[in-house]
Amino acid sequence: MEMIDQKAAVAELDRSKYLRRMALEGYIIKRDYTQVEQLVYEVNKIGNNIN
Repeated sequence: MEMIDQKAAVAELDRSKYLRRMALEGYIIKRDYTQVEQLVYEVNKIGNNIN
């Protein structure tokens, strides 16, 4: 049970959502979009300076 709770915490899900997703899909992919968000922010700043 502790291992399931740890894996659910890594996936940022509660236990029941984690178990449901694992039962239906078999795996969980967690994507990190922080670099993309920073790039969008920078491009928006450049666009504002051009206007």
